[in-house]
Amino acid sequence: MTKDIDIFHQEKADIFLEGLKATPYQQIDDTGARVNGVNYYTEILCNPPTFHSKFS
Repeated sequence: MTKDIDIFHQEKADIFLEGLKATPYQQIDDTGARVNGVNYYTEILCNPPTFHSKFS
């Protein structure tokens, strides 16, 4: 299930870049959470036509 997924990462990157070009502004936000003693964070980048998130 996790083999040969590079094409999907490239597609996600392409969609992200096109979304940045689609409008003159973007909004970004982040938040953190601690789960079982491990710190995680989420970044959200959005504009009217698109939404992008990154979970770490």
